[in-house]
Amino acid sequence: MRSVRVLSMGRFVGVSLVLGYLACFVLPVFLNPAQEMAFPRYLSAVNPIGIDLRVAYDFARAWTTGATPELASLVYPPLERVLRLPLLLFSFRGAFALQTLATILAFLSVVLLLPKRVSKAPDWAALSLLLLAGLFSYGMQFEIERGQSNVIAMALVAWSLVLFHCGKGLSARVAAYLLFSCAIQLKLYPAVFVLGFTRDARDCRGNVLRWGGLGAANVAGLFALGWEAFCAFWSTVTTHSGGYVGFGNHSIACFAGLAQKLADGYKPRYYHPGEIAAAGDRFRAVLPEAWQQAFGPAVGGVCLAVLFCCFVTVLVLAFRRNDRASFKYVLVACSLVGLLLPGVSMDYKLTVLALAFAFFVSESGPIALSEKNGALRAGLFFAVSLLFTLTLFPTEFRPLALRSSTPLLLALAFLFTVLMALEKQSAAGEE
Repeated sequence: MRSVRVLSMGRFVGVSLVLGYLACFVLPVFLNPAQEMAFPRYLSAVNPIGIDLRVAYDFARAWTTGATPELASLVYPPLERVLRLPLLLFSFRGAFALQTLATILAFLSVVLLLPKRVSKAPDWAALSLLLLAGLFSYGMQFEIERGQSNVIAMALVAWSLVLFHCGKGLSARVAAYLLFSCAIQLKLYPAVFVLGFTRDARDCRGNVLRWGGLGAANVAGLFALGWEAFCAFWSTVTTHSGGYVGFGNHSIACFAGLAQKLADGYKPRYYHPGEIAAAGDRFRAVLPEAWQQAFGPAVGGVCLAVLFCCFVTVLVLAFRRNDRASFKYVLVACSLVGLLLPGVSMDYKLTVLALAFAFFVSESGPIALSEKNGALRAGLFFAVSLLFTLTLFPTEFRPLALRSSTPLLLALAFLFTVLMALEKQSAAGEE
């Protein structure tokens, strides 16, 4: 009998991490043109540490002591401040330590414990590599430094979906809805994962009622602290939409603004300003002057169109297939929408992609090269793994064209969509 060549997920992930380590750490730090060890401060750290958690902590403390809290600090849903109240049992230093520990445990629970519940035979070699890479990644360091709670919110989403799909009885469903609502009230963008609360894609009426009920409950939660708090929150959200333009913000709105700045002669204060200014000069030399003023909006429109087409394609394929294999693609697509669509999406949210990719790997079996499209699928997944690996390293260490994470995330959206289409064709036995 002829032997079948099979490639496990661990091989793809392992080779990708090694290549990423050589290209995005060894090369810029030790083998740079200056022939010196260059280890820049790649995080825009703020002292004292945990500034985002401190704002929430001070708001909750003022609210409980009868003082007038600063409503302008309501960047996140008003109930997020209520969810922070247990931290007032500790000093801020203790609260920050508790938040850091909760972040690490939440990451461990999704990468190590969740696959045992949802996968028959997860690739533990690949998951172990992703665990180590994720814990030391640029996004995780940024997450902890700011005192953010994206990992915690995503862990709540993940376990709510586990309870919904694997739990039994009314109590499991209620617990799933509560965990999911807590995630939305922490960060708002997890609302896109409401699509995961689907058992039968063809049950349109039941799905719409479930999604609508969860949506209505969480919209009502935005008014939990009153109309004034909601207005302050909404004003902050709309004001901050696309407000920060820099390499540390990977939203499409920011990328469009960055492209326009480059066309206008952008010279940043950090991240090799001379190199970027020279690239901008070369860019303007080939771009007609009449196009320069509209270049940013055009780039934003193209990026939104790519993301929209990929997202809709994944949902349509999932509806047509209506099987378990589609679930991992829907969750990855939702993750990429949550990363790219908000106006401000700082790089600490890249931990969301790490968790989604770990789930995708745990749900994916080895690729047999003898199958139809097997070699193509292997090449595409290797490309996906390489692009994901680049997001683990600081923007400072990446090539200039990939210093913003937006192109990487859009390329991932496209490649995952193609992978899903190929997997469907292979399963159907089509060419």
